[in-house]
Amino acid sequence: MGLFGSLFRKQGGTEEQGGPGPQAGEVEAVSGPPFRALLIDDDEQLLRLLTTAMERSLGPEIVTARDGAEAIQRMESESFDLIISDFALPQVSGWQLFFWIAKNRPELVQRFLLISGALGDDAEAQAIENMGIKVLRKPFPLNTFLAACREVLDANAVSGR
Repeated sequence: MGLFGSLFRKQGGTEEQGGPGPQAGEVEAVSGPPFRALLIDDDEQLLRLLTTAMERSLGPEIVTARDGAEAIQRMESESFDLIISDFALPQVSGWQLFFWIAKNRPELVQRFLLISGALGDDAEAQAIENMGIKVLRKPFPLNTFLAACREVLDANAVSGR
């Protein structure tokens, strides 16, 4: 099973050994108002897949960044309804990015979703979640990712534009 087949298998679906996972367009649509999201990951292929899935299923405007420093530059001058960041990033980690947000853009703290395959044990993930940060561990089914995005948006009553 390939990395992306594992990461993006459909909720409750299966993947044949060595076969491709579902295409982003095959995910179930999650209804809700449009929004603007910042997606941060240094894996170009993953960034493209998540962006495509979000655009097709949730209908947002997606802005991407490849590291935490680029994300900070964007947040200094732009508004976002949802921030999705990988934990392990070059220059400024997802963890450091969260603390920058808490200090400089506190209105975005509850709009932050951390995705990672690099977190240590369950206690570390629980400690992060206890701080109010939603954590989604890789690999995850794509529909789980999209539902987590919608959950963060709904919790913050993001309205359509």
